[in-house]
Amino acid sequence: LNLQSAEMDLHANKHQISGAVLDNSCSKQTYAAGELTLAGDSTINMSTTHLTQLINTPPNPLAAKVGITTICAGSIITTQVPGALNGVDTVPTNSIIIAAGSITRQCGAGGYNLNVGAGAYVCNVATGPWTTTVGAGAVALTATAGAIAITCAAGLMQLTGATIKLN
Repeated sequence: LNLQSAEMDLHANKHQISGAVLDNSCSKQTYAAGELTLAGDSTINMSTTHLTQLINTPPNPLAAKVGITTICAGSIITTQVPGALNGVDTVPTNSIIIAAGSITRQCGAGGYNLNVGAGAYVCNVATGPWTTTVGAGAVALTATAGAIAITCAAGLMQLTGATIKLN
């Protein structure tokens, strides 16, 4: 069966297409639905130059929940490489911007590793405390080159320990 047309409208309460392979090579496609489900028994691949996700934009007052929820029974690996193939984004960034709210990371027995290959590690707290608690084990702050400066411009600096060695 071969159908060719400049325009075609199909209307039905239920559409069903079944077979071994479906090849859709339309140059522009639009899908609009109250709910859209993609399910792949093995893999779902997306390949594109740019991906834009507009989630709850504009806001939908009928939505039961808004945002992104991901449940993954396995590893999540994100690898960013320079976009040097097209000369754009030769030094890619990874930004999480939240105007109001917080970011929470909870790690299990594997720990949390943060490695900065070059450049600086900067933590600025505009208001509120900076708290680090170690339940068991040692705390080490080591500068293999350069100085360490702890400045308490206002307030009390307190060092508490069974033994404190200075020099």
